[in-house]
Amino acid sequence: MESTESKQYFSTTKEMIEKYAENRLLIMKMEAADKGSTATTGAIVGVGLLFCGICFLFFLNVFLAYLIGNLIDNRLLGFGIISALYLVMILGCWFGRHAIVRKVSDIIIKMYFKNKDPKNAKKHTYTDLGEAAKN
Repeated sequence: MESTESKQYFSTTKEMIEKYAENRLLIMKMEAADKGSTATTGAIVGVGLLFCGICFLFFLNVFLAYLIGNLIDNRLLGFGIISALYLVMILGCWFGRHAIVRKVSDIIIKMYFKNKDPKNAKKHTYTDLGEAAKN
């Protein structure tokens, strides 16, 4: 009699474990779909904004170059001044690239480890992951 109860217990437990595994797999698929759709949507919107921003900056720079050129009566020098400003910005980005990479990595990591419950949310950063990899 006891063996029948134990067989029933183990078969019920096995069914519960199988259901749990199926549900856990479904949850993982749904989380992956959520993160994938968020990333795809962000990329599409980002590309559109990038294109509009590049067009805006191009026309703004041409306008500023002509404006400066007309103010100093030398259009070529106006374009040269705008080019020099870009050279300064490029050098600033080059020498600050490590800080930029760290900040962008932190943003991406926080996006992937986002938690719906802010009370239990742990702050993940680039340096946290680097220290964890060393251990």
